[in-house]
Amino acid sequence: MQQLALKIKNGDEQAFQVFFHNTHHAVLRYLNKQMHDNRFIDDIIQEVYIKVWQNRSQIDPSRSLEGWLYTIVYTTMVNHYQRSVAEKKRLNSFKWAMGTTPLADQNKGPILLQQKDSDLLYHQALQTIKPAQRLRCFRLHRENGLTYHQIALQEGLAIKTVEGHITAALKDLRKLASLTHSFFFFSQISLLMIW
Repeated sequence: MQQLALKIKNGDEQAFQVFFHNTHHAVLRYLNKQMHDNRFIDDIIQEVYIKVWQNRSQIDPSRSLEGWLYTIVYTTMVNHYQRSVAEKKRLNSFKWAMGTTPLADQNKGPILLQQKDSDLLYHQALQTIKPAQRLRCFRLHRENGLTYHQIALQEGLAIKTVEGHITAALKDLRKLASLTHSFFFFSQISLLMIW
């Protein structure tokens, strides 16, 4: 297995294919046991092996290649779960807000925002976050469920920098919410901050 690990580390695609062929069934069985929702297993497996290939320079041939693989499998599975939970919370908060926060229209009486309108407000609010790196850190944390540490590794930043970006982004959103005086918008931002 050390020879295979060294070949993969050096970019040998054939060695990677052999590794995939030898391990993907075991990874599939592991994910089937661990996950309640099997709909995303194929996506997770694909993401795992893409990460293995993209991070092959980190392979230590003196250590277990399969151990490293299962670390990636576990991390990817947890990240997927966190992203799906965050997305469900976001959608549920929008549904809750849509059902309980009528907006007054002078000519037509109370109206409720549709999902696309609430999504539009959310995305417009996010576009006010500057610089781009701050927005990227915020989205990776809030929408993708990544930890500060994971974001720091992915973006090549210090953990404190990531923390500062996310804190500043929340501060920007609070300021925008107070300026708009919109109960709906404020409720969306407030719910977003709870996550």
